[in-house]
Amino acid sequence: MKKVVIVFLFIFLISGFVNVDFSAGLEDMPPEVTILFPENGSSYVRSPLALKYSVFDDVAVDRCWYSLDGGLFNVTPIRKVGNFTNLVAVEGINVWTVYCNDSSGNEVSSVVEFIFDTTGPYLVGLENITIFDNESLEYPINFSDDGVGVSSYSLSPRGLFLINRNGLLINISELIVGEYSLNFRVMDFLRNTNSVAFLVKVISSDIEPPEEEHYKLEKEEKDDADEDENQDGYVTLSEVEDIKNKWLRGELNELPLHKVAKAVHRWNKKNHINF
Repeated sequence: MKKVVIVFLFIFLISGFVNVDFSAGLEDMPPEVTILFPENGSSYVRSPLALKYSVFDDVAVDRCWYSLDGGLFNVTPIRKVGNFTNLVAVEGINVWTVYCNDSSGNEVSSVVEFIFDTTGPYLVGLENITIFDNESLEYPINFSDDGVGVSSYSLSPRGLFLINRNGLLINISELIVGEYSLNFRVMDFLRNTNSVAFLVKVISSDIEPPEEEHYKLEKEEKDDADEDENQDGYVTLSEVEDIKNKWLRGELNELPLHKVAKAVHRWNKKNHINF
C-alpha cells in the first residue's frame, strides 16, 4: 500500500513541474465518414435536395464539406455535420462527395454515384410511311434511353401491325388502300414515357395519270424502241423510276405534267415496272 501511494505522489509531483500531454499518440486514426443519402447506385425521378452523412473520429472532427459533379462545389468548410441541404442534381449521372478532416489534419472522403432521370426514351427517325397495296411493310423502329434504360414499349391500335424481334414494324394482316393511324409508346424503368403518332399510307399499285383538261394522250403511240427521244414528253426508263419516287413523296408540283402522264401511261400500258 505504501508503494502505491509513493508512486502516485511521484507522478503528481512530476506533472506539476513538467507539462505532460497524456493524449499524445491518440490521434492516429482518420475520421470515418459515410454518405447515408442519396444511396450509391440508385436512380431517382426527383432530384435529391440533401446530402446526408455520418462522421466519427476517435478524438474530434474538425470540419466537413462537399462537392457535386454537376459543376457546384462548396469551397467553404462547414463545421456542422449531418446534412448539406438545398442541393440540385443534374440530369443523368451524378457523383457527390463528402470530405471530412479531424483536428490533426487527417482527411477522408466518401463518394456516391446515382442517376437522376426525368426524361423518357427518345425515338429516332420515326415518320409517316407510304407503301403499295401489294407490298409487305418492314420499317425499322429505333429508340433508346440515356438514363436508366428502356423497360417496355407498345403499339396501338393492335391487330394489323406489330414490332418483331428485329425491331421492324410489320403488317400481320393484308392492308387495303387507305391510311392507318398508329401510336408508338416507350417507357423507361422510372416510368418516364415518350410517344409519337404516325401514319402508314397504303396506295394502289395501279396509278392513274392526273386528270387535266389541257393534256390528252395520243390514241396511238409508237413503240418505245421507235420513239424519238427528242419528242416532247419522251420519258426514259430511268426517268420513270425517278418520277415514281417523286410521286410517292408528294413532289408532284416539281414535275412537268406531260412527263408525269407519259410515265404513268408507260407503267400501265407497257408494264415496264411491276409494282
